[in-house]
Formats: sequence, structure tokens, C-alpha cells
Amino acid sequence: MIRTFNSVGQGAFYTEEFYDKDYRPKFTMVYDCGSYGDKKLIINEIKHSDLKSVDLLCISHFHADHINGLEYLLQSYNVKRILLPFLYDEEKIEVFLANSDASVFIKKLSLHPEETIQEYSRDKEIQITFIRPIDGDNPKNEPRDIILSGQPIIINDDCEWIYVPFNFRFNQRSIMLKHELDKIDINIDNFTDKYEKHKNKIIGIYKDLKEDLNTNSLVIYSGYSTNYKNNCELECFIRHDYYRYHNESGCLYLGDYNAKRKEKWNELENAFQKYFDYIGTIQIPHHGSRHNYNKKLNFKGNLLSVISAGINNKFRHPHGSTLKQIVLQDGIPIVVTEEASNRFIQKIECYY
Repeated sequence: MIRTFNSVGQGAFYTEEFYDKDYRPKFTMVYDCGSYGDKKLIINEIKHSDLKSVDLLCISHFHADHINGLEYLLQSYNVKRILLPFLYDEEKIEVFLANSDASVFIKKLSLHPEETIQEYSRDKEIQITFIRPIDGDNPKNEPRDIILSGQPIIINDDCEWIYVPFNFRFNQRSIMLKHELDKIDINIDNFTDKYEKHKNKIIGIYKDLKEDLNTNSLVIYSGYSTNYKNNCELECFIRHDYYRYHNESGCLYLGDYNAKRKEKWNELENAFQKYFDYIGTIQIPHHGSRHNYNKKLNFKGNLLSVISAGINNKFRHPHGSTLKQIVLQDGIPIVVTEEASNRFIQKIECYY
């Protein structure tokens, strides 16, 4: 399997391409497809990624820097299945407001994800699977295909390679927003019709919400099931350098997950602790922001700790304290920027 952390800078576009013993493609997974600012950057990276088709596309959340290449990907490639975090009505409205300056596609996706995916997909038979939060209520209009967080998706019966999605729901701000919108009789059913007329008031309510924006974040474990012996050789390539590890082959993709808070770290640990022995690579959340990083993410030494961050980005990601803590925890920080030579590529060979 070839795992690539692509050079999109301040964004996320990660691929896993499985091959048989004769190096014929068998299965391809993509996690997120976006980059902050210039949309041409992510489209160019997708074009040069050597993708043929996508068997499984996982979207962590609906921020533009994680999905502004999704429209192009859906229209240009056969995407067979897509995993999305399930959004409750109040969360859809909040995501729309967070993306109020984004493209028509992203705004439509925020309010009507299933319909928008169907409309824009090249493969009209695409399977759309929503991941329900472990603590979520039963939605009143449940999608046709919805699975509970933590349910493994098996893609290779030969070696029991699995993907385990977990939808961590951050809904406090969304509930507060719903409470304020109820006062002016605005809900998901009439939002589109009333938005332009009440735009200033709605945006004012949104901006008055306390704390930082938190949206659903779909975290994915990619690796062996706990029933299988991990016997892999991991080779890594970056900036023309080459490394060989007899290391665990699993990866934990974290999107922009907020692991800083104690309760959020506890949720993450409870969900994925049984896979920790199989993980050798982690994607550091939110481009290395100190507000999302928790030193407990580097739960063992020598974890390859990958950070996607733009050169000279205005947020100054990754934060110095994040890099310092990774090193203090004996992690190996790897910063992937938008420079083409900066892709981080792993070749994983398994033996039986």
C-alpha cells in the first residue's frame, strides 16, 4: 500500500492506494480534499496524484480548507463510496454560516449534503454513508445509509485491513444558535427562503456565539483489525530522503479534531485505544495549532507525526509549542507544505 500526505499546504488531502502482488490497483481511499485559499492548488494536486478512481472517500468536516477540491474530485473521478459526518439540522445551519463566503457547491453541501453529492457526482451510483455520533439522538429524517461511530469497514479480507470512522459531535454552539434562530422563527426548512431577508441578523447571532467554531469531525483509523498480527515493513520518502522502519503500519487521521480539552481527549482515547498498538503514524489535527494539540496524542515514542501547513501561512501553523511537545514525547514531526517535493510518502509491505 502507498500512503501519501499530499502537498496542499494549509489543507488536507491524503491517499491510500492498495495493490496486489503484481502491483495492480485493488483499492483506493482518500481522506479530505481541500486547501486554504487558492482552489487551483488542490485541483492541481488531485490531477497529479495518479488517482484512477476512488473506492472510499472520507470527509472529516465541512470547512473549505478540507473540501474545496471535493466538487472537482466528484465530477472528475468515479467515487464509489463517501463517508460523511452526520449533521443535525442546527449543525447544518452553523456550517453554512461558517462557509458563507465559500462556493455555491460548499454552501449547498452544508445544508443538503446527500442531495448535493448526488447532483455533482460523476458516478451516479455513489454510495453515501453517514456516520452517526456515538451519543447522538435518532434523527427525525434519518438517511438511508447511516452507521454508528466505531463500526469497522473491512476492505481487504486477506489481511483484515479496516477503516474505523468515529464522528465526534461538537454541538454546544449549534444548540445555542438554534435557540436564537427559534426566536425569529428560522429553521432548516425555511432557512434558504429567509436567509437573504434576515441575513444581517442571522450573521450577527452567529458572530455573537462564544468560543471558537467547532463542527463535527470524522476521525478515521486505518490499519489492521485487532484480530491480526501486524507484520509490516514501512518505508518513507520525503524531500528525496529515504527511511526504513520496522514500525506499525496503521494511521490515525484526525482532521481538525480538538484533542486539547480533557473530555475530548478522553473520548478519542476511549474510541481508539484498542488500536494504539497498530498505529505508527498520526495526522496532527488542525495543521499543528496549539489549540487542538494534546501531548497525549503522541501516546508512544517514534510516532510519525504529520502536519499539513502552508508556507508562511497567516495562522503561523504549526505552532512552536506543538512541535516542541511532539519532540518531548519522542515523536517525529514531519511538516508537509504546498511544495511538490514536500509530499510525505509511505510504502507499506505486509508479510504473511
